Amino acid sequence: PSPVTNYKSSNFKLIRDAVQTIFDAKTVPGIMVGNTDTRWYWDLSDQIFRFSPVKLTLMETKMFHGVNEKISTDALSNIVDFYKMLVMTENECSLDALNERSPLVT
Repeated sequence: PSPVTNYKSSNFKLIRDAVQTIFDAKTVPGIMVGNTDTRWYWDLSDQIFRFSPVKLTLMETKMFHGVNEKISTDALSNIVDFYKMLVMTENECSLDALNERSPLVT
């Protein structure tokens, strides 16, 4: 069985906050029934999130792994916005933590 990621972690909170901001939606832990490529990362991290930041219509979900698989340009734009926010927020948190440990002398 795959390892379980802590949904109370700061990493989950980063994802939750980005989802709330970009998609105006709640994020809750869940179970992914299919095995993913994450099995290759189990030895690298105990914080693996099986998540894709895309909002799809019911009709769009029927295209997964099928003919003419695609997403809308609006969905793609939201994915880009999500990852930009996630990276920028994590970067700010990392810089804040670094500055707390070793403040720059000016």
